[in-house]
Amino acid sequence: MERKIQTIVPELSDLELATLVCLIANEHCIIRADAEDLDRVQNELELIATNTFGFRHATLMCSQDSRVEEFGALVVDDTRVDVCLPERQ
Repeated sequence: MERKIQTIVPELSDLELATLVCLIANEHCIIRADAEDLDRVQNELELIATNTFGFRHATLMCSQDSRVEEFGALVVDDTRVDVCLPERQ
């Protein structure tokens, strides 16, 4: 039995709802978090992608020194699940 969206939305967490709105609007979802919360937010987003929406996920860790070419190469490489760009000196 399929549930109507009116019954599902009130049960969503803030992060799930933000993700749903971005999906409906066909826009990228940009989430900001304090440094001490990054691991928790990353884990929650990975669970939301997989469990709530049934998506595969990739985690890209970028810094302000990351180059567009590096980012682009990682985005199109679907053989990796979790990706981390090397820290720049």
